[in-house]
Amino acid sequence: MSGSKQELEERIRRALDQAARQLQVDPLPWQHTPSLKRRWRVARPNWGDVVPVMLVVVALAIGAAALVLLRHTSAQPGSPSSRSSLPSAPAAAFLPHLSGREGRYITAAWRATVARDPACRPPKTPELTTGQPSRQLTSWFAILRRPTTRAERLQALLHDRSAYGPRATLGGLDQELYLNQIRLARTASGASFYVIPAGNASGQRGVPARCGPEQVASLKREMAGLSWPRRTQILRAQRRYLAYLRYQALHPEGICATFVPAGAARLDLADNLGCATLADVGRWGVAFDGDASVPGGPVFWTVVPDAVKTVTVRFHLTATARPRTIATTVRPIRNVVVLAERHGVTKSGKAKTYWAAGFPSTIVLRDAGGEVLKRISVTPNMITLCGYGC
Repeated sequence: MSGSKQELEERIRRALDQAARQLQVDPLPWQHTPSLKRRWRVARPNWGDVVPVMLVVVALAIGAAALVLLRHTSAQPGSPSSRSSLPSAPAAAFLPHLSGREGRYITAAWRATVARDPACRPPKTPELTTGQPSRQLTSWFAILRRPTTRAERLQALLHDRSAYGPRATLGGLDQELYLNQIRLARTASGASFYVIPAGNASGQRGVPARCGPEQVASLKREMAGLSWPRRTQILRAQRRYLAYLRYQALHPEGICATFVPAGAARLDLADNLGCATLADVGRWGVAFDGDASVPGGPVFWTVVPDAVKTVTVRFHLTATARPRTIATTVRPIRNVVVLAERHGVTKSGKAKTYWAAGFPSTIVLRDAGGEVLKRISVTPNMITLCGYGC
């Protein structure tokens, strides 16, 4: 893009930002439920208020059209894979840190609320269903823009819960896997790796709008004997937690993946199935940190969005006399990364080569130009799959 176009785009962005600051946006309801009836209030128009709003709307329309034209000259149209960034999300998309005291009081308030109002307990819905992923989701993962796979064996294994009992769930959540949207991404290390879009990857469900205020009232009753500063602190923590639940309920869609070892008679869904919302993918850059035992040996595996072109995985060696780090760089194939690991000690003549075991210490994601998109220090709060004991 030329300097003049960049300057024009920057001016338009400033104008849009200034216009947006003059508009008031009402907060979303606790549960996003479209209404069949809308009530309209008829009142005498105040032209002193209407004219500025009309000017703002016109400015927004002109600015949006100009931005579309500028983008058209600098990117290939209709090419979702040209994205060079990761999805972004607000802080409310992630579970806030709660102290032990805060968690206990917030949990007690929730239990008291659902005891009085059972509708505030999120409803159960089918885990295995059919559906269509959104355009936003398919735009971030090229594998979802490929033809679907029948995957009859995988579907049969997903339906078979005999090894877990009738009350078993998929990894403990209600993901709503779209069985009509399965894609076989690749076969590696003696296993087939599949990607499945999910109508609900977060496991969180919407509840009636009254449930939020009811939980606040319950918490206040639970804290009747606490000091005012302590009550204020816990109420603020609950506000962050309820905002998180609300965001998860309004943005539940995501992507799941699993692998089927050759000859497998069942799936250990707690270890084989990983899911992530777009917010999770934006935060970590990967759908999960997967460590699995397959017929070809232990592998690190995960799912990455289109923007990620290379993945460098570093393992910290602790079994050597001098601890050190080894790194391996691989390219995703249809958004799926599979990296063979070697564990223990390999003898070659008189020399010994030590390899890492378990999860990597860091994961570095780069785009097509080699620029670092994300450098992840693997931590316990990361979405993790463990195939043979963490």
